[in-house]
Amino acid sequence: MNNKFPPNTDPNIFAFTAAIIGAIVSDDFNAQELNSIGNWFELLGQYFLTYAAQKQLIMSRQNNNNNSQPQDIDYVLKAIKKIEAELKELKNK
Repeated sequence: MNNKFPPNTDPNIFAFTAAIIGAIVSDDFNAQELNSIGNWFELLGQYFLTYAAQKQLIMSRQNNNNNSQPQDIDYVLKAIKKIEAELKELKNK
């Protein structure tokens, strides 16, 4: 794992450099090529975000030592009781 990328750069400069690079490079491609390349980068970014979000979720759950599990079970049990009551009500009609 490379801990030096991306570098610790000011967020404004980091974003601005991407905008500058995009403006410079975009003259070298036609609209269809830019659309294809842009969509590829979008997909790459979405993959990174989805991967990181799932990893954070798993780590958060591990750090909480499953403290939320009893609450989840109570919620499911209450939902089951509610469904049972509604089914009894429908059956009695």
